[in-house]
Amino acid sequence: MRYLFVLERNKVDTEALLSELGVADVRVIGVAKSDREVSQDLLSDIVTNGITVGFSGIERGYRRSFGALVFGFMTKDFRKNDVKLREWLVPPPPAPKSCPDSPRKSFENIQATHPSVIFADGALDDADNLAGHRWSFANRAARLLADQAAGKEVGPPREWHQRYEVHYARNGNVFYKYDLPGNQGRKQTDWHLKEGDGTSAEAAARVYFDFVEVFRKSYVLIFYVGPHPKDGTYYANFSGFDWPVK
Repeated sequence: MRYLFVLERNKVDTEALLSELGVADVRVIGVAKSDREVSQDLLSDIVTNGITVGFSGIERGYRRSFGALVFGFMTKDFRKNDVKLREWLVPPPPAPKSCPDSPRKSFENIQATHPSVIFADGALDDADNLAGHRWSFANRAARLLADQAAGKEVGPPREWHQRYEVHYARNGNVFYKYDLPGNQGRKQTDWHLKEGDGTSAEAAARVYFDFVEVFRKSYVLIFYVGPHPKDGTYYANFSGFDWPVK
């Protein structure tokens, strides 16, 4: 079951849209303009059962009452033909898991051929949970990071979207901390590649990474590939990699 919170005046039209699309797993919650926060009973049910939540036209003040909960979908206004809303209600079917270009496979390929690309423990566990229409993005991201690791001239990250259709971002709400040898101490980064905003977690593809230098050797660290993770700070281990000694 998913919940979609809409303004009370849009509830009837939203339920009609669900009927049109044949969506049976979404419960529509009407929110009055005067409402300031979600009921504690409903919030507890959502948190306890891991229910995906969407918002359409709901003001920030009301959304804040959900705390750190990650929203599956959010849009400022309700529109019946909103592509993102329809995509969230009826997600595109995933690509076949056996596809050789699956996100996991594409990153495993660069792991096997580029020794300077280092993966954190569990970095690819959720990779193939990406919506099928985001798999091509994951393939582009893998190739780009592989080229970076190989020392090719790929340009600065701020130009990657224009050059390679891979959007680089930072200053988000997800951080990865990690330790490096050589008395470099603990590092933290929010660097990521992304495709998809304001949509479901599965359709919001994210690749968290960083560039580092250890004893004059450059590495590309990959922390996570998959749907948008929950906001927070994560610690990355690299137990499968032996760092070089000075």
